[in-house]
Amino acid sequence: MVSSSDALRDWIKDLNTLRGADWKTAFVETEEKFLDLAHSILWEEANVALSSLPEYNINEFREPLKTAVLIKGSIVLQMKTEGNLFVSIDLNKTAGSIEDYAAAVQTVRARKSKGSMDKQKASWFWKNFIYGQAREGKVFRKKGKQGKGTSRQEEGRRMYAETISERLQAMGTLAPFWSLIDLGNATISSMNRGGTPYPSNSPTYFITKAEARIRSMFSEAYNVRVRGITHELENTNYGGEEVLEDILSPTEPRSYAPPAIIRRLREGVTKFISRLFRRNT
Repeated sequence: MVSSSDALRDWIKDLNTLRGADWKTAFVETEEKFLDLAHSILWEEANVALSSLPEYNINEFREPLKTAVLIKGSIVLQMKTEGNLFVSIDLNKTAGSIEDYAAAVQTVRARKSKGSMDKQKASWFWKNFIYGQAREGKVFRKKGKQGKGTSRQEEGRRMYAETISERLQAMGTLAPFWSLIDLGNATISSMNRGGTPYPSNSPTYFITKAEARIRSMFSEAYNVRVRGITHELENTNYGGEEVLEDILSPTEPRSYAPPAIIRRLREGVTKFISRLFRRNT
């Protein structure tokens, strides 16, 4: 036969198990409902970053980046210990890597120039004749007798549209240029694959900003759920009254335990249970 003291120990052990599991339950339930919002936050930060970079702030780049950002799999939420949330975003998983984009740029450049331009000449041609005319309003004019002085701006615009389209097709992944938006295009020049990038853009750190916002908002939602689970546990009868009655009603006569001792015992157990459930609220 189980003694009252053993019953109390077992009951407290069960309560501790429940209390230790509630943050895990809260994390899982919050994560399930939060992931869609997390991806929306990531897109909001990416959108702000795009608006500050004219080169990428066009539909040809915006739409594939948005698709990649909203696909599940790039955001990881983990909580290995109570309250310590780890947030990691890796768009390489859904958007592709800078290696993919560098290879696409190189492939299209080689095709367009038929291998006749070195990297620096190709970069100059892109900066001035193609991008410069298509996006910055520069104008090159024909030389020689035939058509001398005629604007070549339309030619530059056509070549820009063709180049972007061919790069996107050659990438093989959705939006591998994302890291250029996040960390600046010194990333690609440091690989010594594409000459001098133009236009030059500074880092926006939209990934870091998104991670910080997700961490903050998830923590708020998680804490609300923890309090909800704690309230549910507090209002659930786990047999405490029966255990307490067993302790306070031994086989010996009740006179064996003076009323004052019984009252203090009841108060002590009640305070312990209260502290057990409220330590994180």
